[in-house]
Amino acid sequence: MAFVSSTAAYCAITLLLVPLLAAAFGRVPMPLFATKETPVAPRSLLYCFLNRHYVKPQVRELVTTVARDMAKKYPGSKVIYLDGGFPYGPLFPMLPHLSHADGRKIDLSFCYEKGGKYTVSPSPIGYWVYESPERGEPAPYKGKPSTFRWDLPLLQGVNRDRELDEERTRDLLRTLLRHPETEKILLEIHLQQRLNVSHPKLRFQQRQAARHDDHLHLQVD
Repeated sequence: MAFVSSTAAYCAITLLLVPLLAAAFGRVPMPLFATKETPVAPRSLLYCFLNRHYVKPQVRELVTTVARDMAKKYPGSKVIYLDGGFPYGPLFPMLPHLSHADGRKIDLSFCYEKGGKYTVSPSPIGYWVYESPERGEPAPYKGKPSTFRWDLPLLQGVNRDRELDEERTRDLLRTLLRHPETEKILLEIHLQQRLNVSHPKLRFQQRQAARHDDHLHLQVD
């Protein structure tokens, strides 16, 4: 009974109080569910339950605009987000991320297909099931994990009947890069090469940060 009461109180605070507090820090929540008008959704509602989906308004506006553009070209598709930031300002770091505390960053899932149809990431949380380098692609840090660069080999067989939708992911990436509000996007070198996308705003995060071949890291100016 105590657990149920505590959970109910937490949910009430999360839904009613936290958004008001977040507004004081200039943060807004990302959508909980996709709609026709706003085709944006979390990969898991756990991000919302843990209040990890708060961003600056310009981040939400950009992601929503891009999601609408993508839905026009690919009816029924959504932009799927992962971690954004906490609602309480830059004094609350979001581990294991190194730079999500200011509300200007959000992680977006790649686009996937299964049996020729659109689907979501093979990972139930969107992270850690990688699109690893293929033969001949650059892999500068293969076999060289660092503090935040985890290879997690035991997870790489999860839902691998889902394949990276390269065309749709390429379009998502290019659409984001076209917007002046986009400051930079982090993506592993081998996927930049595979998707054939090159742009001054498209960067490689180097070894000190987490792998970025399971998601895009978007930073808004």
